[in-house]
Amino acid sequence: MTPVSKVRGAVRLFAIAFIASTLLLSRPETGLGAPEPEFEHTAGIDYMVGIDYDNPPDPASVRISKEAAIRLSQEILPAVGKKNPDDIGLVNARLEDYGQKLPVWRAAWDFMDKGTIAGVTLDAMTGDLIAYTSHFIGNPLNEPNSTLPAGISRDRAKKQAEAFIRKAVPSIKGFTLQEKPFSHTDDAVFPLFGPARYSFYFGLKINGYKVVGSSLTVVMDAAGNVKAFQFAGNPGQPVSGAASLTAAEAKRVWANGFKMKPLYRDLNESYGSKVRWGLTYEMDRTFWGMDAVEGTPDWISGGRYSHLFETEVESVEPSSSVFTPHKVNQDEAIQTAATFANFPPGVEWTSEYDNYDEKGERTIWELKGIDPNDREGGFYTLTVDAQTGQVLGYADYRSFERLEEEQRQTQLPTIKVAEARSAAEKWLAEHIPDFAVRYKSVAPSVVHKGNLSELELLYRMFQDGIPVADQAIGLTLDGKGKMKRLSLPSNPPSIEMLKALKPTIDERQAKKLIVQHTKLIAFYLPNQGYPFTTREVAVGEKRLDLMFLQVPANAEEGYAPDSVDAVAGQVMTATEDQWTAGGPLPADAQAHPSKVALQTLFDHGALSADAKGDLKPNAEISRGEFIRIVHRSIVLNGYPYLGGKSRLFSDVSMEHPYYDDIGYFVDRKWLTSDTKTALKTESLLTREQMAVWLTKITGYEKMSRTLKDDPAVKGLRDAGKIKDKGAAAIVLKFKLMKPVNGSFNPGGRVTKAQAAEALLRLAEIQSQLDRPLWTWGYGSDASY
Repeated sequence: MTPVSKVRGAVRLFAIAFIASTLLLSRPETGLGAPEPEFEHTAGIDYMVGIDYDNPPDPASVRISKEAAIRLSQEILPAVGKKNPDDIGLVNARLEDYGQKLPVWRAAWDFMDKGTIAGVTLDAMTGDLIAYTSHFIGNPLNEPNSTLPAGISRDRAKKQAEAFIRKAVPSIKGFTLQEKPFSHTDDAVFPLFGPARYSFYFGLKINGYKVVGSSLTVVMDAAGNVKAFQFAGNPGQPVSGAASLTAAEAKRVWANGFKMKPLYRDLNESYGSKVRWGLTYEMDRTFWGMDAVEGTPDWISGGRYSHLFETEVESVEPSSSVFTPHKVNQDEAIQTAATFANFPPGVEWTSEYDNYDEKGERTIWELKGIDPNDREGGFYTLTVDAQTGQVLGYADYRSFERLEEEQRQTQLPTIKVAEARSAAEKWLAEHIPDFAVRYKSVAPSVVHKGNLSELELLYRMFQDGIPVADQAIGLTLDGKGKMKRLSLPSNPPSIEMLKALKPTIDERQAKKLIVQHTKLIAFYLPNQGYPFTTREVAVGEKRLDLMFLQVPANAEEGYAPDSVDAVAGQVMTATEDQWTAGGPLPADAQAHPSKVALQTLFDHGALSADAKGDLKPNAEISRGEFIRIVHRSIVLNGYPYLGGKSRLFSDVSMEHPYYDDIGYFVDRKWLTSDTKTALKTESLLTREQMAVWLTKITGYEKMSRTLKDDPAVKGLRDAGKIKDKGAAAIVLKFKLMKPVNGSFNPGGRVTKAQAAEALLRLAEIQSQLDRPLWTWGYGSDASY
């Protein structure tokens, strides 16, 4: 992760939590089967502010008085008008995840006659509007100016948003606003079929340099009224106007500051994905940035894998004891740990879970132990492989007070570290396969907890001198050298698996690839990126420091590579989800006849650019792509299919890339799951298939059966080629699709632009449907 992404993630300002705990605001749910009841705003932005209620600032210490805060709010926000707030207070709020607390005015207005409440957070020192949110109490689709078509164009809405920012945030005078895309998970982005909103996200630029970690978000309704606002970053002013060295010079300094080190690791880093072991080269330390004026680089610890290269380890002494696999029953499982663990004789053990394989044989013993002499004092847990006898885990969950009292009574001396480690390694060699061969010891540490002392031992896995990521044994011993806790890696790779990974390049070649795929760009960074920088920055200081940061060679910002696949000989690209929403339309769609439809779906996250930044509006789409576009148009962030079926169609299992999207269609009864039939998601979508699905989506499938003889269809040149004439009639009546030269062309392919036109039209007539596509409510109350 680069400093750019770290700061962007860290500097997320929180908007106000007005009328705090007195209101429960209905969540706009997005699809049948919402997993849990929750509550959310309907305007676009609503983060909880870290507020210190116990230590409010002195009103005399701030520059903006209460009266001035009210006046500024009334001048900035037409929706507030001349009305005074129903509640206003001065508090210290932490507006950044790692920032200092700042004095802010928080005010709330009650417009219940209009079904609306509004809240404001205003910087009490600068008068800048930090956040504004307007909530409509009720179904957001019923709020005025919340349905398509919009009353103003996107271009006009954007100009109004920029004018609003200039008025609301006077401290950014002199900065240039640059429109940027949202992350698709941003609360300011609404699905296409939700309440009609224009959402704009702007970055800042000054002296020709972009500002990292500062942004402004404006959400407007279809008439251009501001519904929500957020100012993130509060950057201050530039310390210097220009860099003293070029990007090429900075890159040379950076390139001389690191080495590439080999590492075995899982190449599939996504949570829940199948493990795929690989051999890589990793940067041995993490580059934070370089002062663009002084030219001094800032390297920091704490990278993804740098700790594996920085920590000193030593080999485990060979042992005559070796692990011998053998099946164990419950008593034998307990006995494997009894000689070394700290539980006393007489503990009553019970099996917590029944783990059996397909043959009915026990696979794992998961045991819970209670001391009959102290049933209220906690418990022990022990996990043992029933097939091999290997101890997989142990923990003492007795209360700290009980342990302290026990040690005070026994008055036993603390065992020496060397003796404790020797005994521990002998036991581990007997119970862990290839322990002495595969693991190396990190320096032991003694931890003092009150009157107790614990010895923490850590052993990391290595293969031929190369560390194996996320494969470590943690062992904690009490003062008598007995085991209190044991944690082992799950599913460790075999020696044979790792040995099979052969590098095709060396460390020098790997570094050359990293250098080729990276460039350094100068950015303004608030307070040098505090608190992540190693440099001292005065608390409360507001300044922009010019820093060189690393980015991909083919981009202007984002994750720079830090890893090379040693086997494939290729740079490892970022595996994070690049799906964004909104921002300027890609260049290849700017002059397209369907620009408005494409921009609308692009703004709402239903369409996204490819890795090269192209939208490819004339590309023909597959059946699976169309299903995903529809899903994202209704449920922006999607939701995991919860139907409990591992296979939906013969060619759609849980591993299918469109599994959740297809599951959504099944939930909405637009598809019927059939494990004996192939859905053929990779086949190109035809016009007739789109018509059939659009008819089901509108809810007029039954009606369509009465329209097979409709004149609009019978008059088509190719009417005889249309199998579902009723579906064709529905889409023609609603103008979701149009004839092409007097023909329906049922077998014709559908382009991305054509699908966008159909879905935009569907969104525009949503209010005319018997049941809207976007659902409002939560949990079991959600309705179509």
